Amino acid sequence: MNPHTATIFPLALRRIATGIASAALLLTVLGVLGGCRRQPETIANSDNKSGKAATTLTTNDSKPTQQVRTAANDDIKFLLPGKGVIAVFTTKSPSLIIHAADPNLRAVYAWEPGQEPKLLVQGKIYGIARLSDDSFAAWYSDKDDQVSVVTFNGHQLTSQPLGLPKFSGWSACEGNDEMLVCQGNRPDTNANDVDERGFTAILVVDLAARKTSWFDVGYRTDYRLDASRKLIYVSDQFARARGVEIFNLKGESLGTSDESHLQATSPSGRFIESLPADGAESWQIYELATKQQLFAFNCGEPDCKTGDHNDSYWNPIIDGQFAVVRNSGKPHGKDSSCDVYQASPPHLVKSFPCNALMVYDWSRDGKDLVTLEWDGGTYHRERVN
Repeated sequence: MNPHTATIFPLALRRIATGIASAALLLTVLGVLGGCRRQPETIANSDNKSGKAATTLTTNDSKPTQQVRTAANDDIKFLLPGKGVIAVFTTKSPSLIIHAADPNLRAVYAWEPGQEPKLLVQGKIYGIARLSDDSFAAWYSDKDDQVSVVTFNGHQLTSQPLGLPKFSGWSACEGNDEMLVCQGNRPDTNANDVDERGFTAILVVDLAARKTSWFDVGYRTDYRLDASRKLIYVSDQFARARGVEIFNLKGESLGTSDESHLQATSPSGRFIESLPADGAESWQIYELATKQQLFAFNCGEPDCKTGDHNDSYWNPIIDGQFAVVRNSGKPHGKDSSCDVYQASPPHLVKSFPCNALMVYDWSRDGKDLVTLEWDGGTYHRERVN
């Protein structure tokens, strides 16, 4: 099977999160600014826009929550009344980054299981990107629809908010400690001319210099950042003849390439995932060098396996190891399982019970799979390696 024509189906949880994202509320950013001087009013960025200054959060600002304190990790809950867990990110410390929401509000917390969570960011949060093992970025808007970005770690904010250009739809951001790259739409774009997957511009945020720039890429639907090489790949699924165009961070076109550069890879780059497409649930994993198919999921054939995944399914340390959720199809995701596979040679490493309506991430040492149920926040840490 051609790896460029296969598809991937997102988790039901991500559909739930998308529904919550439509809610808008005044944004407040809270946190301890590591190494940054607090500003009394606003801060200016390179585009002459202002981001809201962050307010300091002390331990006295953390309100007691309904925490279950016990040594058994399945009894520990991230529990805030009315809030569900959208995403979890591990760090090198015991602290986790939790993205939580109710129907009207999203928030980011730093949380050490069994302790009280610390509120870092609250409001209309569009997304969170992992920059490194211990650093993250969130982008959000305030009541004036000014989109800003802020960085943080497992304990505190590490930058003041930086205002982004007032264009529409900055999303799908990726990056590292030096930069954040997002897709969006240029100012003159008619919303009726761009579908939900389409975009017309690329935004580059220099996190160290606190500068932003953007460039026009025409109408596109597919995008991928190669952070290590500082290259951006864009394409249009409705005009494949145009090929995949390569840009540097300055917006200079470096020519075209094939679609393999759009495909997500394992951390080492040895294994590659099939390209996403609308309307299909099947997806595959291949070895990049040989294009040999190693696994096929949700395709309905005898040798096909069942499983969906999120963005952090590859083990960050053990090459080729990945985790999927096998949904039982029962109400509320009950009696489902988490399955861990090794890509080469292909085999099942471990399977254990988990709720399908949950989020997960690998521990930074690659030994454990950390899960949090969306409804109720039950925390579990499963030793795999």
